[in-house]
Amino acid sequence: MYKDNSTKEVQQLKRYTNTRYLYALLNDKILPFSNPIDNKWDDMNDVKVLDLYRQKIGADKVFAICFSSARETIHLWKSYANDREGYYGCCINFNVEYLMKLFEENKICRRFVNYYEMEDLKKLQISNDMFPFTKRYLYRIEEEYRIIFNDFNNRTKFSLLIDPVKCIKSIVLSPNIIDTEIYKINKKWSALGGNVIKFTHKTTVYQNSKWINHFRNI
Repeated sequence: MYKDNSTKEVQQLKRYTNTRYLYALLNDKILPFSNPIDNKWDDMNDVKVLDLYRQKIGADKVFAICFSSARETIHLWKSYANDREGYYGCCINFNVEYLMKLFEENKICRRFVNYYEMEDLKKLQISNDMFPFTKRYLYRIEEEYRIIFNDFNNRTKFSLLIDPVKCIKSIVLSPNIIDTEIYKINKKWSALGGNVIKFTHKTTVYQNSKWINHFRNI
């Protein structure tokens, strides 16, 4: 039996996504969950296991929201925060204390994901309730913290009401984002009562002047 990591301290929660998702948070004041099957997640291993979990517990649907507790990596930007369909990639940094209280009040299951190699399957024994928190070792770099809502009322969607100013700490934006879009985000944040100072900045994962200047001055 593998020891789970439920006692691991949650130090930071980030969501690599795009500005479409960001505007849902700011405009609608909700934290939207995703249906892995209907939204066609890329990782079909994950989708199939989540659906098996749904069947085992007799739920109509399973909704999830995934956060990363890892440091910034190119993998996270490329996999989840690419510019696409007229929206720009972004990384939303959340207030951990606020989210933990929100999930606790709504009695929603959450924990860190455990990662296993294929060869671990021979001796891997886990309970049904751990199915949603088990992924292949290939995804370990994400250091995922996953939230699960089991739906027994056949909902079409699920979300939690939030106060964006209390819920969001800062936004890291795609290096390709245009200034008018940044202005739009900051203006919305200010209208909500948030302080725009250090609220948004562009990622330097693709180009960092400090890194470049170091080599220029050698």
